[in-house]
Amino acid sequence: MRPGCYEVSDVIVMRGENKENIKKIVFYNRDYCMVAFPGEKIEARGILEKVIPKNGEKYHRVVVGYLDAYISDRREEEFIKLKE
Repeated sequence: MRPGCYEVSDVIVMRGENKENIKKIVFYNRDYCMVAFPGEKIEARGILEKVIPKNGEKYHRVVVGYLDAYISDRREEEFIKLKE
């Protein structure tokens, strides 16, 4: 299974650890495909991960929908939605 992703900028952390370099929201559920288009604002809740690429700069991403989320209470807490 390959993840989909949204590249993001100007991120505001509403709850949890505030990381300035969150660059992506990654998802494993096709329901999140095309929720938003370039230039639109989204809200998301998931797991914060540090990414250390072989080449390039370290950054963080928010991951929504790891398989274990569907067999735990986290299923009800994770989301990606268009910000109104």
